Amino acid sequence: MNGLNKHLAVAFVSIAILFVGMAHTATFPQFDVMSDDAKTEFVTDMVDRTEQALRDEGKADLAGKNGAAFVDIAPRDRLSLGMVELERNIARARVADLHGLEKDPKAKRVYVEDALLVTLEKNGIELSDKGNHAADQPEQHVCQAEGERSQQEMQELL
Repeated sequence: MNGLNKHLAVAFVSIAILFVGMAHTATFPQFDVMSDDAKTEFVTDMVDRTEQALRDEGKADLAGKNGAAFVDIAPRDRLSLGMVELERNIARARVADLHGLEKDPKAKRVYVEDALLVTLEKNGIELSDKGNHAADQPEQHVCQAEGERSQQEMQELL
């Protein structure tokens, strides 16, 4: 790779990461170009925003349940149960996204945040429509955006 192409590639990745950081949502191609540290920060931010949304809705009990699922680590474990489930759902969502695109290049995209919503729902933590919104895009949640998959569709995929 010559110097110019290398600089363009670095610029593209930097812009993608900046875009993802601002939007608080990411498709798998955006997520996959992130460094491991950036992925960890992205997932942590999603979990933190979820907990805050639950508190803002007056659902402190569910916020505590969210915290316990994603923060509490059992002795001799390296990750919390919520993080293990989320990682599994991210892997399954990535496969579902690829299969959908193979069948139809214009298929609805699956977002990393969708995997979190499925994980929450499987743990009895449901956000209201208000809580389902990305922090900086209050009118449009990734699962409810025009042309995107509903939470029910995501449950069926995962």
